[in-house]
Amino acid sequence: MVMKYIWLLLLFCSSAVANELTFRFKSPSFNGIGYSAHKINLENISAARKKTIKDELKSKHRIIRKINNKYTIYCSPGHFIGFKPFTKEELRKILKPETYHSWSINFTHPFRKERVSNQMPYYWVFLLGIFSGMRTNEMCQIRVIDIKKVDKIWFMFVEDSEETKVKTENAIRKVPVHPQLIELGFIDYVGSLKKQKKGRVFWELTEDRDGFASHLSRHYNQRVLPNLGVWKKYTKVLYCTRHTFINKLYTERVDENVIK
Repeated sequence: MVMKYIWLLLLFCSSAVANELTFRFKSPSFNGIGYSAHKINLENISAARKKTIKDELKSKHRIIRKINNKYTIYCSPGHFIGFKPFTKEELRKILKPETYHSWSINFTHPFRKERVSNQMPYYWVFLLGIFSGMRTNEMCQIRVIDIKKVDKIWFMFVEDSEETKVKTENAIRKVPVHPQLIELGFIDYVGSLKKQKKGRVFWELTEDRDGFASHLSRHYNQRVLPNLGVWKKYTKVLYCTRHTFINKLYTERVDENVIK
């Protein structure tokens, strides 16, 4: 496979540190799981039952707030505590070639080596998040037909359909494919999937009640980031690739309407 370059300079650093953040990669042929928002009205439930439900929900690591005797469970604790963007030092650590490859395209489960089949999602999703700011589930569910070229520019279309879901109506949009993703071979990879008649780009991932991102989020939030000393509960997880991208846009004073 041909060695490619990732210039994180384009998103995360000034020219003064350009050489430090230039890596080579082979182009391959929180949990940040997106819980749906739920609201439970406990007004008419006995005090004992209230405590049982509260304890059960807390055990699942969800945040509960009491407002006017109503308990509200929000989609992610990070929305209260605050997801943090990855620092340049953390990105260097994660994207060091031998490290990144060992946790993605070369990853094997220590006890089930023959069953690992998600190396390609492991490789691409982190990079897509850093270079696009898309939500984790948006990337994991994206279909081959959602990657389109319009007026000589490649886009990833985020759409609400029978096969794909969006968080809000405003989430329906088209996201340009960063030149570095093209240089790394992402469009070529999508083209190979089209020839294989695959429906989704990350067809290896299976869907559960929270979408397609559960397994991949666990891989990064329970294996990769903790092993690298980067993970921090609710604040430094895979979903932070989105916040890293958005934070950089704000620091570069990109129009807020464009960011939204």
